[in-house]
Amino acid sequence: MIQSGRYLNNSRIIALDTGRRNIVRHRFAILNPNMAKKLKNEKALLKEALQLIMEDAVKRGVVEFEPTDSHDLKIEYAYRLLVHDKAIAPLPSGQESMPKIRHRLAMWVTHKLPVDHDLLQ
Repeated sequence: MIQSGRYLNNSRIIALDTGRRNIVRHRFAILNPNMAKKLKNEKALLKEALQLIMEDAVKRGVVEFEPTDSHDLKIEYAYRLLVHDKAIAPLPSGQESMPKIRHRLAMWVTHKLPVDHDLLQ
C-alpha cells in the first residue's frame, strides 16, 4: 500500500508499507539530523538489547562478566561489540556519550524484535 502526505513545510512524502515497517521516502529532510527519535520504552528496550547482546557474546566465548561489573561498562562493551561486528555504525569521534550509546542500542534492538512485540507498541 502506498500512502502520500505532506510534512510541515509542504515537502511531499511517500510512505511504502512493506509489511514489517513503513519506509518513508521524501524529497527534503525537515528534521535536524542531530535530533534523535524519542523512544517510548527506551529503558526497557535497552535492557532487552543488553540481554540479547550479552547472551550472544557469552555464547561466542568473547567475554565473561563478573558480578562486580558496572551497568555502564556492560553498555559500553555491548556498543563496542556491535560496532566491531558492523551491526551498527559508530558514533562520530568525540560524540560518544553514555546517553547516546544507550539510545543507539535501544534503536538497534527495535529492528531485531518482532513487529508485534510489547515494547514496540
